[in-house]
Amino acid sequence: MVGGSVYPDNYQSCLGIQSGGLDGRNIKAVYGDCAIDGYSCWVFFIASRKGLFHCVDYTRPESRDKIVRCSQEVLEYRLFPNGPNVVAHHRTITQPDVLSKMSGISPVKDVTSTNQPLIIYVSVACLSDLDVVETVKDLFAMATEDTRIFVGVCLQARPEDRRFDELTTLSGVSVDRINVDQARGPIYARSRCEAMVGDAEYFLQIDCHSRFFEGWDQILIEEMALAERIHPRAVLSYYPISIKNMHSDEYLDRIGHVNRYRQVDSDALKSHGSLVKLPQTPVASLGISAAMLFMRAADRKAIKYDPELDFGLHAAEQVLYAIRLWTHGFDVFCPTRHAVATDYEGSRDRIPSEVKRISNTNRADWPDATWSKVKFLLGLDTREQVDPVYAEGLAGCLEHYGLGDTR
Repeated sequence: MVGGSVYPDNYQSCLGIQSGGLDGRNIKAVYGDCAIDGYSCWVFFIASRKGLFHCVDYTRPESRDKIVRCSQEVLEYRLFPNGPNVVAHHRTITQPDVLSKMSGISPVKDVTSTNQPLIIYVSVACLSDLDVVETVKDLFAMATEDTRIFVGVCLQARPEDRRFDELTTLSGVSVDRINVDQARGPIYARSRCEAMVGDAEYFLQIDCHSRFFEGWDQILIEEMALAERIHPRAVLSYYPISIKNMHSDEYLDRIGHVNRYRQVDSDALKSHGSLVKLPQTPVASLGISAAMLFMRAADRKAIKYDPELDFGLHAAEQVLYAIRLWTHGFDVFCPTRHAVATDYEGSRDRIPSEVKRISNTNRADWPDATWSKVKFLLGLDTREQVDPVYAEGLAGCLEHYGLGDTR
């Protein structure tokens, strides 16, 4: 039906865009499996998904915002102006170069939205690091609108350790506390944090020893908007500046860009980065930093961490997840401004020695076993090469935590 035999004489075709007809009407702008006509006065929108057609027909100019919202939130198409017409691009399809030169159409904020700011959910995994208390306090103190911040902490600590009790008294904070005997590494803890997202619009993952730049919440929302103009399925991530340097002019003009790999062999996959000048626009990255990952909460719900990656190291926590994002059609971007800082030096010194002992004992040979599973999920090894501890449930794991098929 789309891309049919009816081609308006005044339509100029270009890469990735076709023309077609429906029920005798000329469709003047078509991309992939959708079409929009007459945006300046009335809109007729058709989106084909698995052979089904969804139609939205608004005849009044004042309904344009409803059309934009419906296309983005219901049909999952982003709209781009094309002269008097509109081109639509589905979020699961790789964006053609021609659309990279266009600015997407965003819905106008409702008047009431100023009183109901979009919620940012902050995920914090903590292995008995007392600095988590100051981290949580600081993220509220430095936010532009602290009422839109909701924090979920997976606290792995000994039951008798009461140093973290203050967390439970803070408004907007939920604590999922487990005995350190049950701790299975950072990925498992971050997975538990995902269960507390709720109805947030945005998802921020940080380390439990972080500090924040003033207005960090608004900075990240604005940076996400910039990135989504480049690619509609955007994720923000970078290596946060060290806390000790976050107020030094000597370092603030640079940012940690994930732009290379430092190890690629049978023993490990490790992404890396370098300090680059703050970019003018968000720049594409080759991977993520688990210490600063910002994305749409709906996307995080759809692409969750695999909780069965016990004591996984860099490849399991960061490389695998970055590749999963990419194969599901996402691009990762380094922002143009600092929002978060982290402690790279003293975090392990704050963990009680008994907790370290228990964690090291539980850790045992799990990193090697998990690495074997990671290689399987990446298609680098066969099922037979996966450690027997993960033998059961691999099929379900591929379904829920495997690579995407977008690219």
